Amino acid sequence: MAGYIRQSSFSDGDTITAALFNNEYNQILNAFSNTSGHAHDGTAAEGPVIGLIGDAGETAPNNKVLIDTTNNYIEFYVQVSSSPVQQLYIADGAIVPVTDNDIDLGTSSLEFKDAFFDGTVTSDAFAGPLTGDVTGNVSGSAATVTTAAQTNITSLGTLTALTVDNININGNTIKSNDSDGDLIFGGNDGGSAITALTLDMSDAGAASFNGNVTVPNLYVADDIIHSGDANTYMSWNADNLTIYNGGTNNLYMAAGESVFNDGSGDVDFRVESNGNANMLKVDAGNDRVTIGGAGGTAEFNVAKSVSLEQVALSSSGNAITWDADAAGNAFHVTTENTTIGKASNGTEGQIIMIEIEQGGTARTVAWHGDYEFAASTAPTVTATANKTDIFTFRYNGTVWHEIGRVQNMSKT
Repeated sequence: MAGYIRQSSFSDGDTITAALFNNEYNQILNAFSNTSGHAHDGTAAEGPVIGLIGDAGETAPNNKVLIDTTNNYIEFYVQVSSSPVQQLYIADGAIVPVTDNDIDLGTSSLEFKDAFFDGTVTSDAFAGPLTGDVTGNVSGSAATVTTAAQTNITSLGTLTALTVDNININGNTIKSNDSDGDLIFGGNDGGSAITALTLDMSDAGAASFNGNVTVPNLYVADDIIHSGDANTYMSWNADNLTIYNGGTNNLYMAAGESVFNDGSGDVDFRVESNGNANMLKVDAGNDRVTIGGAGGTAEFNVAKSVSLEQVALSSSGNAITWDADAAGNAFHVTTENTTIGKASNGTEGQIIMIEIEQGGTARTVAWHGDYEFAASTAPTVTATANKTDIFTFRYNGTVWHEIGRVQNMSKT
């Protein structure tokens, strides 16, 4: 830039011509040229550095840029209520507002284009929409996405940690990409941090719950195995369930049967009553059954006594119908002369008995031909009022053989 350079010097008595004045004034004019005038750079002939730029034509401008040499600031002022009010200043490495939370960067209708930051951006809030991709990393110790924005988040990329109130996903996969990286679900139990569920990815996702599991229905493909005791488990197949204890098949249940000790091991079966620890015991090792105790050497043992329920038979049309299966211990009080019909539903080897009690009037009692007596001669029932006879029979698959008889006994 051109500064002002004096063109002439005058002394008393010199003749001053128009050319001298024209040269001087042209030099002054050139110094103030807007394209080639002096630079105000503080050097000789270029003028001083300008420390204030303000409103044109004002000696005390309200809108101005001021160089603060003391603080090494460049200060920016605008007129507010007829006074200059500093808005911000540029310092070493910073553009700083003078008043906190006072200056906007752009407006709702006049926006900046792209922004490039190489450090930390701190904000009290963001107003959307926030669109586009984050191409770098998002990090920090705390962050909150407000409720209105939460449902619009479609991807978070890779996170090292995230705290949320609720998670709803539109897809169907939650997974860990770490090799053998377990999925752990934790919580807070009364102020204590707990691990509620661990999915072990080194064991094909085996689930370990920290407490009880409550479900309306539980579906398993094969087995439920006792933790730490792999040979104690329940095993399912088509229409059957088997319970193993210590590797022994203790109980097998199918659609048509339930079998204890289906594996034929030395496994006893015992049923307790309120007062007897061995109300029923199957001694597997010795192949015997005992009722009412734990002893006995026969295949079937009764520790105390056996009582067969007595079933009353009635006579109708001078005939008695007797079902051996339903009334193995029968009795009949005579009301008319009658014939005892063949006991139905008998099983070969089965033993049955009948008590015949005469009422206040003695009646005759005859026998069906399939009752076989000694010498093939049917007995005569005691024909005395209030007397009792008892007969015992054994079935051979065709006829009922009499094997015992007592007669003419008082009923009191």
